[in-house]
Amino acid sequence: MAILCLVLKCLWYVPLCIQLRIKKLFHYQKDIKVRMSSIIRMERINKQINDTYRKAFFDLLEQKVREEPPDYDWITRLYAELKERLTSLLKPESTLRKEMEELFDVELFDQMIRNKAFDGMDMYKLVTYSFTKCRQLGSPGRDAETTAKEQEVLTHMQSEEAIFATIVPLFLRNINESVDMVYQDMEDLSKWVAESQARQDASRK
Repeated sequence: MAILCLVLKCLWYVPLCIQLRIKKLFHYQKDIKVRMSSIIRMERINKQINDTYRKAFFDLLEQKVREEPPDYDWITRLYAELKERLTSLLKPESTLRKEMEELFDVELFDQMIRNKAFDGMDMYKLVTYSFTKCRQLGSPGRDAETTAKEQEVLTHMQSEEAIFATIVPLFLRNINESVDMVYQDMEDLSKWVAESQARQDASRK
């Protein structure tokens, strides 16, 4: 009789455990959905903030470039920052890095824009060289997007509305967005390598 009671008790207890686990799983999944929704909402807000900041930044840059005289100091600093961002992707002993450090001559660029010696051909060479190196340093999967950003700048340069004050902000925005993609891909690759190494280490234990 005692054994029968124990069996009946077990038959009742097992489904109850399963029910509890199902409830926990349901609440866990619901919590995950709430968290994911919050993350997506925050990412959307962050993107809106970043987009607003970028627009304000490049609107101000265009305003400063339109001034007479233009804000040469700021333009030169942005040129130097672009050089730094591109060359930092390479090792100091890299031949390509040495090439870029030589061609992105900050002092010469500053002198040229101040003396109005930086013409349309110089701008064209800067645009094409910068995007070419960006494609060279980035993932092949990004080439189409990078080329589209380059073409947007070149198309604008050929338009009747194009002036130095509109070309410079567009170029700096598009090339920096392209460089951002290179850095993002490198960060993603580093994370993937670290996670793969962690899985291998865990499997050996």
